[in-house]
Amino acid sequence: MYWPPYCCWHPLNYYLQLLNIMSIKIIAFGQIAEITGRELIVEAQDINGLRAALQAQFPTLAEKKYAIAVNKVLVINNILLNYNDTVALMPPYSGG
Repeated sequence: MYWPPYCCWHPLNYYLQLLNIMSIKIIAFGQIAEITGRELIVEAQDINGLRAALQAQFPTLAEKKYAIAVNKVLVINNILLNYNDTVALMPPYSGG
């Protein structure tokens, strides 16, 4: 049977959970999505690890400013990520 890699039942994800390495689903918007693609999977334990993994995979992100939301809540500090968290990468926005 085929399980998508981001599925909680995928055998690889089960073993990654045992090792405390999380596969996190990332959704990107705007100019960030142009760099990374609309959706991707990254392995990280916390927000700092997520930023490091993203910048290693996409070096141009180091130059960009973007906000991070976890499960639709804007995150400013480093927090631990949980399995099945959805992380959004959002470019700077302005009101008007």
